[in-house]
Formats: sequence, C-alpha cells, structure tokens
Amino acid sequence: PEKDVDASACVPLLRDEKLSDEDFIDLCKEGTPEMVRQALKSGSNLRARDEDDRTALMCAASENANPEVIQELLSAGSKPDVRTDSGETALMMAAMGNPNPEVVRALLKGRADVNAINDDGYTALMMAAMGNSNPEVVKALLVAGADVNAKNKEGQTALMTAAECARIEAVRVLLSSGANAQIQDENGHDALWHAQHPSEEEEISGEDSAAIVRLLQDGAKQKEPQKNQ
Repeated sequence: PEKDVDASACVPLLRDEKLSDEDFIDLCKEGTPEMVRQALKSGSNLRARDEDDRTALMCAASENANPEVIQELLSAGSKPDVRTDSGETALMMAAMGNPNPEVVRALLKGRADVNAINDDGYTALMMAAMGNSNPEVVKALLVAGADVNAKNKEGQTALMTAAECARIEAVRVLLSSGANAQIQDENGHDALWHAQHPSEEEEISGEDSAAIVRLLQDGAKQKEPQKNQ
C-alpha cells in the first residue's frame, strides 16, 4: 500500500503556492506523480537539496516506490547524474534502498550512468548487492550493462559486498551473470573470505552466511579443471 502523504505538505498545493525546499523534498519522497507535477507548476525548486546534500530526484529514488514520480522529475529537467558531495547519484540511492526495480529502470531510461562510481569507488550494482532486499534490482542493473566485476577503491566487487552482507539471492544472480569469485581485494581476500567474515553492521544469521559459503565453494568446484580419464 502507498504511504499517506503528510497533509501539511499538501496544503500549499491546494492554494497553488510554491512549496518550500523542505516540503517539496518531503513530497517527492512520498507523494504521487500528480502532486509532484502540481508542485513543480507552482514553482517549487527542482534543484532543492536536503541536509544530506540529496536532490529531490535522489530522495524520490531512495524512498518513493512510484517510478512515475521519477519520470515527472526527469521530464521537468532533473539531471540523473548530479552528485552529492560524496559522489553519489540518484541511481545509487535507488539501488541501495528502493525495492522497486521499476524505479531503477526509470532512472536508466532517463540516461543515468549505470557504471558511475562514488568517491569510494562504489557502483550502483555494488550498493544493490549489499543493501537492497530485492534481487530484481541487481538484475535490472546487470541487464542495463553494469560491470559485474568492477572494483571499488578497496578492490572489492559486487559479489564480495553481497557475500559479506549475506545477500544470498544477490550472490546467485551475480554468479549466474559472470561474477568472478576468484578476484581478490587489496588485502588479498576473495568473495569466499568475505562470506566467512560477515559484516558486523548487519544482522546476519550464521545459517545465511553458511549458505553463501557453500554456494561459493560449489561454484569453485564446478570451475576446477577436470582430469583426463
């Protein structure tokens, strides 16, 4: 079910008045396409940013499950590859936290760079692999040409981040899409090591970590060269 929009944010719309930057950003997080369109017609600031340096498009990408809101903002002139002060884009935010793959597809249709990196070298695919609950988001990025074996500044790949955060379905999708489990990061650790040393910041069950370890070990066995009989 769609979330109810704060009535106080809608009052200015009823009077056909320009919203404050804060109200407009809040509206983009939870509002309907019609509300966003009306706010823009009333002169609301398309380039507004919140306290975390996120634009209205970034906030919508992160929190609004309706891809038509993304389309409204893009049609009004929002630039999909504008960055925060840490180098993050709207696509990265959608990949990390929005479970609706249609939001990611709307941004990609708006020419978002699928392989853009932030200041730490993370791509949208890496963020989806470690943070998104829906593996369909990972699939959408891969279909759009995301580099499955790209590395961040620590040499980690999307497969490593998924393994470390125990995202088993993401691990399956990445492996089936050509992720190389033998790649090592700057510390000489591969995806299997990351699965065996799960993130302390996530609530991860030992069962989930063990399942990913088995998945990676099974994949490694399948790739071992067969001896001639």
